[in-house]
Amino acid sequence: MLKDKMKEVMQYNSILNQPNAQGRYKNYKCFHCKQMGHIAKFYPMDYKKEVSDMKKDTKVQGFKASKSTELITYPKIIHFSTTCMIKDTDLTNWDKIWYISDQINRHVCYKLDNFYNIKEGFSVTKLKNQKKFLFTYELGEVLIEESGKSIMILGMYYAPEVTLNILSLDLLEKQGFETKYDGNRCTLSLIFKDKEVHTFDEDRMKKMHNKYLQDYFESLSK
Repeated sequence: MLKDKMKEVMQYNSILNQPNAQGRYKNYKCFHCKQMGHIAKFYPMDYKKEVSDMKKDTKVQGFKASKSTELITYPKIIHFSTTCMIKDTDLTNWDKIWYISDQINRHVCYKLDNFYNIKEGFSVTKLKNQKKFLFTYELGEVLIEESGKSIMILGMYYAPEVTLNILSLDLLEKQGFETKYDGNRCTLSLIFKDKEVHTFDEDRMKKMHNKYLQDYFESLSK
């Protein structure tokens, strides 16, 4: 309690020393501490750090992983070619780099620590072109830091034998993301991020439906 009281005193003293704190901003309410008499611009730095640390503490993983002691008997390296690297994901470390590929139909991540949440499971996919098995340990969620914003990607498979963290271009489109390219780098954005009114002509879709079947049936008779 003494520590909390000292913080209150330090905060109050800091406010008193702020320029025009008791004048210009006396009727303003700070959105950080919810107190009257100052604004966030003049919020004490010690408290800014404390609030920042609290926000970091809330970004915890939603699962608990046991320490792995089992070794893979027949380890393989599985590589997929990529289209681009997601911009700014290479600013931290290798395990946080993300790529986009049109050669895979699912999102895969080789680092368990990257997952925000995951559901345990087991599945095997045969890769005919590589003559290998892709083992995945079911679905999860991953938070990707890209160009100053956080993007939650759903439907992520944990695949420890892949060489890169990869997002499927086809699956991204189905999940409502669009990819913008800048050389060999790219950024992600939501297709419906703005309140734009989109038009939908169902008759045009049905005409395309009918035309496709008509062309198909005509090709069978040739």
